[in-house]
Amino acid sequence: MSNQSISDWKSTVEQHRTVILKQLLAGAVIVGIAGIALLYALLSNNSNTGKLIALAPFVAAWFLLLVAWVWRGLDDRYKAFVLLVVTYGLGVALFALGGLSGGGRMWLLLLPVLAFCLFGFGAGVASGTMSILTCGLFVLAINRGWVNPQIGEGLTDSASLLYQAGSFLVVAMAAMSALRSFHHGWQESLAISSLANRQLQAQSDELKESRERLGRRASQLQATAEITHAVSSMVDLDKLMIDAVHQICGGLGPMGVDHVSLFLLDETQQYAELKAAAGRVGRPSSEADQRMELSEGSAVGWCIVHEKAHMILSMGRDTDSPLALAAPGARSEIALPLRSRGNILGALSIQSGKRTTFEGTDLAVLQMMADQVAVAIDNARLFSETEAALREVQVLDIHSVGPTWKELLAARSISQADYSQPGIESREDHFLSEARQKAAIRGETVATTSGLADDVDGAALVVPLKLREQIIGTIALHETDHQRQWTGDDISMAETIAEQVSLTIDNLRLFEQIQRRATQERLVSEIASRVRASLDPDTILKTTVRELGRVLGAQLTAVEITGPIEARADSLGLEPSWEGEG
Repeated sequence: MSNQSISDWKSTVEQHRTVILKQLLAGAVIVGIAGIALLYALLSNNSNTGKLIALAPFVAAWFLLLVAWVWRGLDDRYKAFVLLVVTYGLGVALFALGGLSGGGRMWLLLLPVLAFCLFGFGAGVASGTMSILTCGLFVLAINRGWVNPQIGEGLTDSASLLYQAGSFLVVAMAAMSALRSFHHGWQESLAISSLANRQLQAQSDELKESRERLGRRASQLQATAEITHAVSSMVDLDKLMIDAVHQICGGLGPMGVDHVSLFLLDETQQYAELKAAAGRVGRPSSEADQRMELSEGSAVGWCIVHEKAHMILSMGRDTDSPLALAAPGARSEIALPLRSRGNILGALSIQSGKRTTFEGTDLAVLQMMADQVAVAIDNARLFSETEAALREVQVLDIHSVGPTWKELLAARSISQADYSQPGIESREDHFLSEARQKAAIRGETVATTSGLADDVDGAALVVPLKLREQIIGTIALHETDHQRQWTGDDISMAETIAEQVSLTIDNLRLFEQIQRRATQERLVSEIASRVRASLDPDTILKTTVRELGRVLGAQLTAVEITGPIEARADSLGLEPSWEGEG
C-alpha cells in the first residue's frame, strides 16, 4: 500500500472516531439526566444528606460530560479522555455505593470498549487491565469490610432489579453504539484499503507493461543500431542485402520474428523481386517464387504502392494468406517500404509465427531501421555505378595515353636526358639495354649487374615510368666500372621519384594542352570578331582568308562560294534527288 493510501486510511479512522465520540457524548448527556432522576427515585428511603452524598459523583460526572460536549474548541483527544475518566469514575462510584450487586462491573467493562474505539488497541488493553484490577480490589475491600455499600440496603427487590436493569441498559447501549460506529468505520476503511490495493495493483500492472514496452523498444533500438552499423560500411550490394536480412532476423528474433525477406523493384517498376531472405524458409529456388506483381493483395505490394508500412496482426490458418512468400506457420507480418532520397527501392517483409506479435508502436522503430537499410542499399548502388563509370573513364584514359604521348614526343625534339658524374664516360652497355627492355615490357623495376660476357663490371637499376598503367619511359641508374648491390631503400626511393616524375610530366602535358586550346579559342574569337566587324561580303571573305592563312601559316588560302547543291547538279548535268511528294 502506498504512503498516500495509508494516510487516507488513517484519516478515515480518525474521522469515524470523532463521530463515535460526538455520539457518545450526546447520548451520555441525555441519558445522564434520566439516570440521575432514576437514582434519586431509588434513594427515596434515604435522608436528604444521604441522597446528596450519593448523587454528588453522578452530577459531577454529568457536568463534565456536558462541558466536553458543548466546548467546541476542546481537542477531541481531551474529550475522549474525559469520557474515559467519567466512565471509570462511575464504575468506581457504583462499586462503592452498590457493592458487588451494583452496576460498577458493567461500567468497568465498558471502559476498555470505549478506550479501544477511541484510542486504539493499546489504550484498550491498558483500560481493560485497569478495570480488572479495580474489580479485584473492590471484591477484596467489600469482603474484608473496608467498603460498605449504601444503595442496596434500602432497596426493594423491584427497585434493585430496576437499578441493575437500568445500569445494564445504559452500558449496553453505549457499548453497542460505540461498536456499531467503529464497525461501520472499519468497513469503510477496509473498503478504502481494498480500493487502494486495487489501484496499486493496476498501477503495478501498468508499470510492468510500461517496463516491458520500454524493454521491447530498447531491444528494437539496439538491434536497429547494430544493423545500421553492420550495413553502413558495406559497398557490395549482394553481400549487404544478405547480411542485412540475417542481422534483422537475429536481432529481432527474441521479439518473435521468424522470417525476413528483402524485395527490390525491377527496372520496369512493376514487379518486386526477392533479393535476400533469412529465417525458417530462406530464399526460394524457383524463379516464379522470386518476384511478385505489385498489387494491394499482398502486404509487400500494398506498402510499395502506398509508400507506407502495412501490418497484418492476425491471419487464420484456413484463409488465403496475403503474406508475401509467407514462411510456414506465419501468422503476422509487417511490410516496410525501403525509402531513400525520396524514392521507393523495394520493401522489407518481417514475419512471425505468433498472432499479434507486432504492435502499432513498433512501426516507427522498424521503419527507421528499414530506412537505414534502404540508404545503405542506395549508397552501395551508387558506389557500384560510380566504380563502373570510373573504370570506363580509366579505360578511355588508358587508351588515350599512348596516342597523346606519341603526339607529344613527335612535337618535341628531346625525349631523353642523361647525366654522368665528372670523369665518367656515358655509354650504353648491352646489359643496360636489356634491363631497359625488361622494365618497359614487364612494367616492373629491374636491378641487374653485368654478366661474364661483358668486358667490364657494372650494375644497373631501371625503374619504369608508369602513367595510368601505361609505360611511358624508364629511369636508369648505371654503375659503369664496378658491381653494386641495390638495397631496398635504393629501389624504394627510385620508384617514388619515378612516380612523381610521371605525374609531373603528365601535368605539364595537360597544362600545355590547355594552353593550346586557350590560344585556339582566343584566335577563333579574334577572327570571328574581325569578320563580324564588316557588312560587305567581299570584305568578309578577304578578312576570313587573310586571318585564317596567317594563323595556320598556309601559303594559299581560298574561299569559294558554290551556291545551292541543286545549281551545281544542273551545271554538271545531274538530276537532283528528291524525296517526298511527286
